[in-house]
Amino acid sequence: VTYEIEVKEGIEITRIAIASIVTRQPTQQTEAIGIRNDGAGLTQSKGAQYWIDSKGVSHRETYYDLNMKLVMQSCGQGGYYTVRPDGAKVDANGYIIVAANYGNYPKCSIVETSLGPAKVYDTGGFAAKHPTGFDLATDWSNPDGI
Repeated sequence: VTYEIEVKEGIEITRIAIASIVTRQPTQQTEAIGIRNDGAGLTQSKGAQYWIDSKGVSHRETYYDLNMKLVMQSCGQGGYYTVRPDGAKVDANGYIIVAANYGNYPKCSIVETSLGPAKVYDTGGFAAKHPTGFDLATDWSNPDGI
């Protein structure tokens, strides 16, 4: 890219692209985060597990399978979510939908789980007994894509 730059008293005022040459066309690629379960991740058969994040915090992880349309009205999602190939329910940005203790993990905060990065959209009764626990939204109990 070639630019025409206007400088006044040593400070750049404007920058206009006057020519550009594409040497190689870009290729579309998909970035998938957190969908490889190396055996340490929560699974339907495990049901519940303890997992230690990168900060050394132990989390009790469980899963639930409910329609997430209502909770997905928050955090700017407008009710949208989808199901990953491994069954985890994710928002438009690829974050796993989780329930957590709002006192420790405010709504819309990003957290680490054994299945990858997640965002807090919900809470539940488990949060009182397991304040650092996460309940991961999945499509495992009733695999209907909802």
